[in-house]
Amino acid sequence: MSQPPHSSWGRNSSCYSGGESWYNDPATRIKLRVYRPILLICRRFGITPNMITLAGLLFGAAAGCALAFGYLWTTFVLLLIHVVLDGIDGTLAKFVEKSSIQGSIFDISSDMISVFFFVVGLVHLDLLDSILALWFIFVYVSIVVFSIARNIFNRPYKNMLRPRYELYLVFVLYLFFAIDIFNISVLIFNIIMTVTFVTGLTVVLNCLGEVGAPSRGEGVHNPSTSDTEQRQT
Repeated sequence: MSQPPHSSWGRNSSCYSGGESWYNDPATRIKLRVYRPILLICRRFGITPNMITLAGLLFGAAAGCALAFGYLWTTFVLLLIHVVLDGIDGTLAKFVEKSSIQGSIFDISSDMISVFFFVVGLVHLDLLDSILALWFIFVYVSIVVFSIARNIFNRPYKNMLRPRYELYLVFVLYLFFAIDIFNISVLIFNIIMTVTFVTGLTVVLNCLGEVGAPSRGEGVHNPSTSDTEQRQT
């Protein structure tokens, strides 16, 4: 299967926007120093970035399940481990020079699954309205897909909000200070992500139209050329 014109699958097909890359790169350099002892242990025992990602997914899903059953402090501990592991996997990939688009997609997919479990847990505890939850999950997944597609077409988002950590922070406020702002926070997140969804969909459709335009023009009959050939014969 041929690649679309002006695409850069091997180079730019990541899951991140330009804005995320702007702060991800300095953050990775910091984490390379902070996590260095852990990274050395992982390299010594052959622990791969995908193994760390899978472990993070399991802890993230477990946090959502614990939340659904009302074990808030257990949720907090599991969520904390999930966040730490999420910070290690990409850093380990850089450390052992095994960064790849496949690893990036696996990482962000595990994040989405963890978020799904967490949101379901919030709905089960009646902390979050179910309509807001469905809206959140739909636009969250959609903008990640559009981000990958836009990077393939070399038209990346400049900025893109994926409010995973922000949602976890709202939970921490609820746990430590009994501040319940889940619905209003998720409503704001949804509105912002919906704008990103619309712009992403528009750009992807335009890019697909540009890719399809040459193929549609191949079968168009050019009367002037045909007439000229007939006269010459």
